[in-house]
Amino acid sequence: MMLNDISLFVQIVRSGSLSKASKKLSIPANTLSRRLISLERQLGTSLILRSTKSLRCTADGERLFEQCCTSIDSLNLSIDSLQSAITGIAGKVRIQVPSGFFDCPSNDFFYKLLAIHQKLEVEIVVSDEEPDLVKDGIDLLLYFGELKRGTYIVRKLCSSILGLYASAEYLSRNGVPEHPADLRGHTCMHHTLKDSLSINRLDGSDLNVIELRARFFSKSIPALISAAEQGVGIAVINTACASVEGSSLLRVLPDYVSIGEPLIAAYSNHHALSSCARVVMDYLVSRTAELVSY
Repeated sequence: MMLNDISLFVQIVRSGSLSKASKKLSIPANTLSRRLISLERQLGTSLILRSTKSLRCTADGERLFEQCCTSIDSLNLSIDSLQSAITGIAGKVRIQVPSGFFDCPSNDFFYKLLAIHQKLEVEIVVSDEEPDLVKDGIDLLLYFGELKRGTYIVRKLCSSILGLYASAEYLSRNGVPEHPADLRGHTCMHHTLKDSLSINRLDGSDLNVIELRARFFSKSIPALISAAEQGVGIAVINTACASVEGSSLLRVLPDYVSIGEPLIAAYSNHHALSSCARVVMDYLVSRTAELVSY
């Protein structure tokens, strides 16, 4: 019983409050409080100083957390692995993805994953804000670019290969660029507020940095595609998402690409990654190569 209470204590400390721990563990807050008090009585010392909005460890609490958190994680991982070997992967994984992650119509990442693992549950949080993985209860984070926090385990999944696309009507009115330098006279649409674009040949040669005349910005790929189809300008879009069936867009400067921010996966530490989250991570690594297209 004490081992279970120590495990709850570790989760409470990681969550930062009883209410957050209650939500993550699906255990009433008053039950957690009662179990914590019972543990403190058994150990004969106070472990956590509580307030209405937050909590913090006493010196004894910090010592117990530091000495037990890794062991508790290893034990839970061993139990998960054993159960997975017996019954198959079963459990819930909470994943945060950027807002544009599902903009690509061919993105069937999680649907195929669920078809493979019938007992796996996936909760998707869509946000471009960098979370606190522990406090927000995020098992895996998918993110474009670099993270501000340096305490996470980070793995690059793939590069973002961007191409240029426009409607036939726009190109008829404004001419077809034959070299990246010709883009200076065109209206370009991008997913960031950058006023320049680095573009090079597929083999990496002939690097050009072009100042953009942009009038439309959006992180939504469908919004960029729609604007390009309406003749607003030339859209800079991930090549894996631009080749949509039924789209009338034409590839501009097809021998050139721009490298966007990489898609990365991050998690708090190796020990806290459950067997279900590891399965998702391995699946992501194997599938992200399909997103790279020229």
